[in-house]
Amino acid sequence: MRVMLLSLPGIEESDRNLFPLSIGYLAGAIKEHHHVEAYHFNNMKQARNDLPSKVDSFMPQIVGLSCTTFNRGFVKETIKMIKDLRPEVTVVVGGVHASFCSDQMLRQYMADVVVIGEGEHTFLELCNFLEERKPLKSVNGIAYLENGEVASTPPRAVVGNLDDLPMPDYSYAKPFIESAQMGFLITSRGCPVRCTFCSTSSFWGQNVRMNSVSRVVDEMEMLLSDFNIKRIFFHDDTFNLGISRVINICNEIINRKLEIEWACSCRVAPVSEEMIAGMVEAGCRHICWGVESGSEEILKTIDKKITLNQIRRAFELASKFSGLMSSGSFTMVGNPGESVKTVRETVDFMNTLPMTDSPSTSVLYVLPGTLLYEDLLKKGYIKSDHWFKYDTVPFYTVENSYRTLDRWAQMVHSSGKISGFDREKHFWHNNLDAADVAHDVKAYSFLKKIIRLTAKPKTMMSVCKSYLPAGKIRF
Repeated sequence: MRVMLLSLPGIEESDRNLFPLSIGYLAGAIKEHHHVEAYHFNNMKQARNDLPSKVDSFMPQIVGLSCTTFNRGFVKETIKMIKDLRPEVTVVVGGVHASFCSDQMLRQYMADVVVIGEGEHTFLELCNFLEERKPLKSVNGIAYLENGEVASTPPRAVVGNLDDLPMPDYSYAKPFIESAQMGFLITSRGCPVRCTFCSTSSFWGQNVRMNSVSRVVDEMEMLLSDFNIKRIFFHDDTFNLGISRVINICNEIINRKLEIEWACSCRVAPVSEEMIAGMVEAGCRHICWGVESGSEEILKTIDKKITLNQIRRAFELASKFSGLMSSGSFTMVGNPGESVKTVRETVDFMNTLPMTDSPSTSVLYVLPGTLLYEDLLKKGYIKSDHWFKYDTVPFYTVENSYRTLDRWAQMVHSSGKISGFDREKHFWHNNLDAADVAHDVKAYSFLKKIIRLTAKPKTMMSVCKSYLPAGKIRF
């Protein structure tokens, strides 16, 4: 079968050299059995211009698209374009948003099949069944329309041993990898903690599965040999799922003499000085710690399962290596119960933590698959059909207006006990430059909004919503 795999941009068009790993794993899983072409677009205009000719020239029999909450509107547009060009094509949609909203994908987005959850085994079997014209009811882990009704097959068991999966094929992302000189990989799936704002454990499961140490370093070597890269970022939500595993990975990197800088995201526990020292020796040049809040009240509300003492210890241990390794944090504002008091507690606490980077601070989004979303559905603040009526992603504005949340986010972002770090040696130095430019022009943001209002009515409505009071969820 001729299979085209597509990764599409989200609401905000971007020329950044970022790309998803998912279609690389799918391409690796099926390329020995089917003819595959994979494409990643991070710009809507380019996708609209280039995709029709690629579909016409390749004449795919199956098109697979990865759908997130942020790119779902463009996925819908692209499915229509594909169906208009080639009505006979079987359109398969997968990904986090599609898995939680499969009915909408089939009825409103006009997808033919939805792959629910982990995709490698399911998608390969689906392609085989479509090629052999076998009934889809025997493929576990999918949903499709049958006689106008949604038919869902039994869930597919997750991949128990991640080492059994073929190596991912990132050839589709070569221009982005080589432009950024950075590769990406993920070494685990699942999360033992179910924070109220996050869908990771809902999608991947709370039973964490990890690649072996040798497989992790094999993938690093693959990226080094196949692409001209200088850095690798580990895309795991939590790289330090176990101290001994991290140390063993670092020892393997050192034993194989890999000359590469890398970075990762970590929980503040488990952490040890030996672990961080080993990471630095093996080439780690940046850690971003998952903090979320400096308020004990908010940490309990979101069920983060960390303490302020654990946060402090992680930053203090990392600061011992600040000559070689930078450190930052993921923080957020706007969780249920957030107030002036809890934001001030967060700012005051962050100001005591030694770090090289200002906190990376976001406003809480509402996303399918999260406990927050389920609670809002029950209380009537949101309806499931909002996801196909609108393309935007709402913030949690039941208790506080977006203007207030944005102001609080800036307060947290400006906190931290910041120490100097050589920008040219920083792992994210290219991204830091872009962030500084954005910060410098913030004073002109209101003027830019006025200019956009005159050109784009939809943007006008979005900007106006940001000035409305709290009490509702607004798309």
